[in-house]
Amino acid sequence: MHRKKLKNKTEFGVEGSGVGFAVLDEALSIVNLSFEERSNCFITHQDASFPEFVETTHSSNMIAFFEGFSQGASATIHLKFLSGRDPHHIWESGFRAFGEALRNSLKKNPWRAGTTVGVKGI
Repeated sequence: MHRKKLKNKTEFGVEGSGVGFAVLDEALSIVNLSFEERSNCFITHQDASFPEFVETTHSSNMIAFFEGFSQGASATIHLKFLSGRDPHHIWESGFRAFGEALRNSLKKNPWRAGTTVGVKGI
């Protein structure tokens, strides 16, 4: 997500932050996303045996996606994998939760029209 895109939305007002939950079978994830002109990405898993590979993809590549989004959009992302056994289900629930949080953070909010997307501004 590009910062200019967020600036264009401020005339209409957007939430600026959002939460998303997602499940896929036994896997449950939550994402909190906030556009605050800070690039932070925190990914945690309840289980110490976090999967290193998801099918043929290394988990570090998926972590890099979230870190890259955070840096490019100057956003803070908290992704928490709350449960899950199947690595595919764990990561898919995480991406689904992220999509939901992103959608919620960009919802129109007329009350915030003409203001910055986040507290610090973009």
